[in-house]
Amino acid sequence: MKEKIIYYEIKMKTVSPLCIGSGEDEFSDHDVFKDKEGNIIIPATSIAGVMRHSLNTETANIMFGTADGTTSSKSPVFISDGTVENYVIRIRDGIKLNDEKITEDTGKYDYEIIENGAVITFRVEIADDRKFSYEKEFDRILKKIDEGIIRFGFKSNRGTGKIQITEVKKKIFDKSNYKEYLEFKNDFSSVPLYNDWKKAEYISTFNKITVDLTLCGAISIRTYTKADGEPDFEHIKNNGHSVIPGTSWNGVIRSFCRKLIKDEDIINNNFGFISVEKGKNSESVASKIIFGESIIEGGNDLVQTRTKIDRFTGGAMDKALFTESVHVGGKTSLQILMKNDVNFIVKNAILCAIEDIGNGYLTIGGMTGIGRGRFKVDKVEIDGIEWDKNVNIFREVENV
Repeated sequence: MKEKIIYYEIKMKTVSPLCIGSGEDEFSDHDVFKDKEGNIIIPATSIAGVMRHSLNTETANIMFGTADGTTSSKSPVFISDGTVENYVIRIRDGIKLNDEKITEDTGKYDYEIIENGAVITFRVEIADDRKFSYEKEFDRILKKIDEGIIRFGFKSNRGTGKIQITEVKKKIFDKSNYKEYLEFKNDFSSVPLYNDWKKAEYISTFNKITVDLTLCGAISIRTYTKADGEPDFEHIKNNGHSVIPGTSWNGVIRSFCRKLIKDEDIINNNFGFISVEKGKNSESVASKIIFGESIIEGGNDLVQTRTKIDRFTGGAMDKALFTESVHVGGKTSLQILMKNDVNFIVKNAILCAIEDIGNGYLTIGGMTGIGRGRFKVDKVEIDGIEWDKNVNIFREVENV
């Protein structure tokens, strides 16, 4: 055996929607991954991929191996597929809006998500040659997952894929207990909990903005999937709770920043983009900004029956009666993670957007023309410190 072999069993739960795509479109335009028996799994390649991506190149190559076409090295880290239990699958609607908040042609799509509360279990084996601090680095990875720095799956920069670690077990084998190793067989039932990973420290490459908000009136971000007897439209929910998806926050704040900055290259290089040419992705840049999904606490649902009005005659349109459910009142929190190298102009523009949200000038969701989607900003923290509007935090200075 190696100098030391380390085994982990890790249990996690989803705290925002999760979509690990399969490439199939049987139930939606983007189905979640299932094995041949129909069970949802998180492929080991997906888990290893996001872990590797969170590391610098040198550390990533040591822990996960290399294969650059000329030289290669085997990874000492072996990761199992993640099993998923207690899950609920929903279909979410997505739309692409232009700057006037109008749906673009062919801009409607849908995708499957796993709702909050699903339990994920996977195992890790590290063949430690004692030439690298594998345990310390893996503890840092676990800490980043738990803090939302490492996220999984589709649209992970737009509110999905945030996972919270609930339980870690760790077993180490070396020459002193090799007989136990021969009998182990991945049985963690008697292995004690390992909590030292919570003490791990790492140098953050993100600025974190947290905005506490109170909903003034109602909000309507429509979902169109409904059963008989339910409203024609209802405000989007996750595990029974009204939410504001990260896609909605991104859309509103990105549009505001585009109008303020008026430089498409700055916007695209920081918020990310995908350019499409003749049906194929010709170029893409990943976003440097992560918008969290916000859960609305408190308030209530309100069902309304409404009639669509003809804008020319002022009268009711024929067969235009519909019922919708909106969410009224409550409090929520928005979390924005920005990489340190996000342009300082963009960082300050985002703070301006937060100001306009609090002043009622920038609204979220649909039906904003009749007063929906307005919020009061209760508190703003930047990297854990309450924002002083008189202090210029984000300025054009090296390493800021």
